[in-house]
Amino acid sequence: YRTMKSKASWRFREEDDDKHRLLMKLRNPQTKRRELAETVAALQQRRLLTEAREYTLTIKVLGQLGLWREAVGMLRDMERNGVSPDVITYNAAIMALSRNKRWKEAIELVAEMWSVQITPDVISYTSAISACASTGHWKEALQLLAEMERAGIRADVRIFNAAVNACAQAGESARALQLLDSMPERKLAPDVITYNAAINACAQSGEYQAAFQLIARMKAQGLIPQTRTYNSAINACEKAFRGEETLQLLDDMVDTKARPDAVTFNTAMSACLKGGMPDQALSLLEEMRDMDIPMDVISYSVAFRAADSWELALQFMSEMDAKSIMADNIVFGAAIAACDRGRNLPLALRFLEKMKLNGLKPDLIIMNSVISASDKADEWQQALACLSEAELLGLHPDIVSFSGCIRACGRSGHWERALHLLEDARQSYAAPDGIAYCAAIDACHVGTQWDKAVRLLQVMRAEGIRPD
Repeated sequence: YRTMKSKASWRFREEDDDKHRLLMKLRNPQTKRRELAETVAALQQRRLLTEAREYTLTIKVLGQLGLWREAVGMLRDMERNGVSPDVITYNAAIMALSRNKRWKEAIELVAEMWSVQITPDVISYTSAISACASTGHWKEALQLLAEMERAGIRADVRIFNAAVNACAQAGESARALQLLDSMPERKLAPDVITYNAAINACAQSGEYQAAFQLIARMKAQGLIPQTRTYNSAINACEKAFRGEETLQLLDDMVDTKARPDAVTFNTAMSACLKGGMPDQALSLLEEMRDMDIPMDVISYSVAFRAADSWELALQFMSEMDAKSIMADNIVFGAAIAACDRGRNLPLALRFLEKMKLNGLKPDLIIMNSVISASDKADEWQQALACLSEAELLGLHPDIVSFSGCIRACGRSGHWERALHLLEDARQSYAAPDGIAYCAAIDACHVGTQWDKAVRLLQVMRAEGIRPD
């Protein structure tokens, strides 16, 4: 009997040692993801979890692993094993759901806490609101905030940050600013995170003036704007096509010693380009290089759009190849458009071929750029070949495609082909516009077909299109 009792005691000590070792592994930040999953499985299968804090740790780890179903399941496992979850355990489960963007389930767990007479705290609501923010459900986020305040739970800055962020993600700038303005009456001072979220809300709708005002308010409050703050404000300028204001923000970054990153320069270059300042966009590219900020595919896509010559396009493509940066459809489209502007058809065709070799499918805008380059090079056969290729790719050529081919054929004296293309456009449901008719009339002019030109002018007027 003493021997049996001793063995049983030893077995329990072994189990305690195993449990301690496994829990330490969960707490160790160096433990790999696969090991974490295996450790959780071992703890559950051997039924070593006996306390609420042990379940809480396990739920937290499952949330980090993206296993939100298992995290909620662990909560149910607790109840079956007679271990009562507390507010901390529920918070861990709601955080797991928030991390994995499960907003409905997070709200349901908050409601469940009330039903089992466990009062949620500000962390419970903050996590649930964050889940709503990550999925753009701003209305539900504000409802949770109102529910919390009705329950007498005092809000803090973190929950307002989550609520403002929820409005920002949904582009509800007016709501975000209302929340920001309501904080002082609750004796809460907005922090940098609050302002960042509010400026981001303004960025979604291009409210660059409001973004400037918020940065001024931050400074007046003694807060220093961060790189992320400026990135959101520059994004607002980019949406509003404000290049000059973007350059002002970059100067302000120098004054506040906020270091620009790739996002800063990419967005700023795009803002300058949209604001009709391509030279400044290219200057920013040089500044980015001088600061040793690595350029990515977005940087080059903007650079190609700003390029005013095919030489620059070729230089940028060579740089991308040297850095092993894979060009995407946007980059190739911008590169081919630069070749079109620079009247270099051979290089445009070379980029088109490279694109296909990379396994990318050209879109209609790219094919239209090649057709335009063919037209400018007086290569009508190449223009028609591109039109046929676009049809084979299932791209459904539009009136821009047909107009380019009509011009190319007309300039080369092939007026009959030009008129056939005009009819093909009509049959393809690409209704001819003034540009298409002008190109066709031009073709008749080159071919000295004055009677057909007059007829086209009459048809054009009959269709309600005003000649220029």
